[in-house]
Amino acid sequence: MIKVMRINQEGYFVEDVLLEDWEETSEGLVSLEVPAGLYFPRYVAGEWVEGKSQEEIDAIRNVVAPKTDIELLKEANTLLQLNVADQNQQFSNFMDYIFSALPAS
Repeated sequence: MIKVMRINQEGYFVEDVLLEDWEETSEGLVSLEVPAGLYFPRYVAGEWVEGKSQEEIDAIRNVVAPKTDIELLKEANTLLQLNVADQNQQFSNFMDYIFSALPAS
């Protein structure tokens, strides 16, 4: 078996493909291995080049991933704990006020 790379019409890498030794590569398949370090490999004029500008790569790398359900639940739990602690403090202050207003026995 030999490994080749499938490219789309614009020359961008799509996927690795395994061919039997007897199969020939056809249009859209490239036998030249994609070099490491390319974010968006593109096959142009017989060689692999970076298919995106550095600005495009930076924009993609700097996208903030949405929070997971676990992260959202942790945040909600923290807010609930703070709310309960605040209510406990308010109740404690209220009880202190009530007891301070009672006549001494």
